[in-house]
Amino acid sequence: MTPRIRRAWQGAVAAASALSVPEPDVAASDRAVEMALRDSRLFHVVVAAGAGGRRAWPHARTRTWLLRVAAEWAALSGPERVRAAGVAVVVAGLTALVAVIASPRPAGPLAWVLPAAIAGLGLLASIAAASLARAIADKTS
Repeated sequence: MTPRIRRAWQGAVAAASALSVPEPDVAASDRAVEMALRDSRLFHVVVAAGAGGRRAWPHARTRTWLLRVAAEWAALSGPERVRAAGVAVVVAGLTALVAVIASPRPAGPLAWVLPAAIAGLGLLASIAAASLARAIADKTS
């Protein structure tokens, strides 16, 4: 059989088999997967852990700390918020820069560029906090 006839035959077989294959029921397949998942031991472990976390959350020290931080953040003015975010970005960039420099394996000759640029942008944001806060306020109002 020549390659051309072989391809034509394979195409005809594929077309005929496509006509006889039933259309998949996606919703039924989704329900079947969901039921199999709900019957699994891992699902029950995750649900139990989530329920325990929900019960413990009102009494958690982390929640108390986060509520305090959120209240202090809400009390800040616009420029103070931008300045605080800029300082956080500076700290993150400097931390990454120190990690790159202190790495036992050299990451490459320009590995310091991205952390330094991030720290520089954070410094720029904290310096220009007042004008950035005005621009943010104008954009959101």
